[in-house]
Amino acid sequence: MIHAFILVALTNKVEPSLIAKSISEINEVINAHMVSGKWGIVTEVKVEDMGELRQITLHKIQDIDGVSHTNTLIVAE
Repeated sequence: MIHAFILVALTNKVEPSLIAKSISEINEVINAHMVSGKWGIVTEVKVEDMGELRQITLHKIQDIDGVSHTNTLIVAE
């Protein structure tokens, strides 16, 4: 099991709360919080393997309208 945090940068095209709601509807997402600063949303996920993490990041989160880019932090302990 892989536990990770995905930092999500946003564009100005879509209301941040709508993006957070879309992210929170992804099955593997535990939490999606709007935050201040460079990253608009911090997302917590738990997945089975790196392939699943890549799919969620590249094909689910980054495909949401209003998401600019992401940075993934894998929990070490």
